[in-house]
Amino acid sequence: MIRRKLCIEDPYGIHMTVAEKIAASAGKAKSKVTLSGKGKTIDASDFLSVLSLSSAAGDEILLAAEGPDEENAADEIEKILKKEWHARELEL
Repeated sequence: MIRRKLCIEDPYGIHMTVAEKIAASAGKAKSKVTLSGKGKTIDASDFLSVLSLSSAAGDEILLAAEGPDEENAADEIEKILKKEWHARELEL
């Protein structure tokens, strides 16, 4: 099992675009991927659950992945969380 403590860097926190990308990435993984923050743990492949974390810029969350592709799954989610999603990059 891989566990990583991460800080939300996007100035808008985990908004809809970030949540969608996290859920899509976690959904493709063969590993179980969870995010924990503010006293709850959620399945990272569930878009609404990711949004329900209500994580803002500067918040810390715990990313956990367990399974055959856990390293790759954790790397992909971490990349999403470390990127700042500016308006010009958002796909509407």
